[in-house]
Amino acid sequence: MRGKRHPGRPVMVLLALIGLLLIDLVMAITSRTTCDLIIIKGQGWVSVLNDLDHCGYRTGIAIKIAAKTGILRRITGVPRPGMLQCDKDLASCMNRVAHIRILAVDAEPGMNVWDVSKRIAMSYNIPEFIMWDLITDPVLASEAGISYHKHTISPFEGYLGPGVFRFDSSRPPASLLKQIAENKIHAAKLIKPPDMNMHTFLTLSSIVQKEGYKPGDMKKIARVFLNRLRKDMPLQSDPTLVYFPYRFHIRPCPALRRDRANSYNTYAHTGLPPGPICSPGIKAMKAVVSPYNGHGAGRLLYFVAKGDGTHKFSGTFREHKRAVQKFLRRKRGSRR
Repeated sequence: MRGKRHPGRPVMVLLALIGLLLIDLVMAITSRTTCDLIIIKGQGWVSVLNDLDHCGYRTGIAIKIAAKTGILRRITGVPRPGMLQCDKDLASCMNRVAHIRILAVDAEPGMNVWDVSKRIAMSYNIPEFIMWDLITDPVLASEAGISYHKHTISPFEGYLGPGVFRFDSSRPPASLLKQIAENKIHAAKLIKPPDMNMHTFLTLSSIVQKEGYKPGDMKKIARVFLNRLRKDMPLQSDPTLVYFPYRFHIRPCPALRRDRANSYNTYAHTGLPPGPICSPGIKAMKAVVSPYNGHGAGRLLYFVAKGDGTHKFSGTFREHKRAVQKFLRRKRGSRR
């Protein structure tokens, strides 16, 4: 004979289960730790909860069931891509996950301060004039460790990159600029020769960056400029002629070379320009530190682009003139 079933047993089991889930839920919500969390695009709540578990939070069974059944998504929405620091209870952290997004700016070697600031403005979705006010602010530059130099168009020139910078959307643009500049100063200090100050080093490196392409050529270009500086000869670098807002896409021409009002014009003025003309990369900076020292290094004073990414270097103006005629003729022939 079968024993009689007790109708109250399933109810008791269900109540016990609900009680455990409630306890688990309370413990999960009050769980507190500190960790950095990155949410990628398309990541769901189940995956986010697993990341929180690895951080040290106790997310619990109840919240995981809510995530798997879609209840959590209907309550809080889909997790948005973002980067945040969880330093409170789990509930606060999960609330922030749904509202913070990550931004990124790619600053390439050779980009000037306006190029980088435009990309930052696009990431923040703010007007460009806001970034213009920031990149021309000497006080903000000073806070980043950049010393003021007279006649420079932007004190941040040469200090914004290169590199890929990811940041929290809630971070102020001014704070981001300072961080990028501080990173550049730290990187440059590891390379810079002790007998050259930071401003001079980045200015010369920036011209090498704009003139060169391959590391071997960069070293010879650096040697040419160092030889010219030693002889008090004008650097005669075309990229310095067009360093001015709205002038970057203009081709260098004789009229620009005669423009003495342009303090960056290295045809009309001897020595280095007032400041960098772009943000130099590692290769350009290393070329200035270790320029070409091979055969005939001391006599190199001229170079011309061959049109294939390399350059022809000469020691006399007569040799240089012949090289210019040769490669200009080759360029004209290739256009036909």
